[in-house]
Amino acid sequence: MASNPHKLQTLDLTFFKALKSNYNVATGNWMASNPGRRISFFEMATIFNTAYNPSASVGKAVCGFDAAGIWPYNPNKYAPEDFRGAAVTEEQQPEQPMTSANTVTQGSTHDLDNSMKPSVQSQPSNPVSEPALCNEVIILLYL
Repeated sequence: MASNPHKLQTLDLTFFKALKSNYNVATGNWMASNPGRRISFFEMATIFNTAYNPSASVGKAVCGFDAAGIWPYNPNKYAPEDFRGAAVTEEQQPEQPMTSANTVTQGSTHDLDNSMKPSVQSQPSNPVSEPALCNEVIILLYL
């Protein structure tokens, strides 16, 4: 089973698929209106602009963060099995010999164990469902 880092990539979830689809449509339209011609770098920029403008929106960005479970924070968005393939790359940290340079005294303000712990945000008390949030943002953009 492969790892799935793309599940946390907001642009992969919402933006790039729309951009690819819109670019293919724009390229097909250009080729139909210019039979026998090749697309040069100059035309490519114009075609890309035609595809990019409808693909990039605030609504898609918000939906991407929501779909990834990043905002609103949803720790239950993915099961641990979804990331099992990433375990292949995990390695044990080599033990370092204790020297005065890397020794931490008890009660020190440089407590490495606590500083390395990630902070966990609490989930909102009234979470909004994914489709409702995305539709609400998209509707607001068109008002």
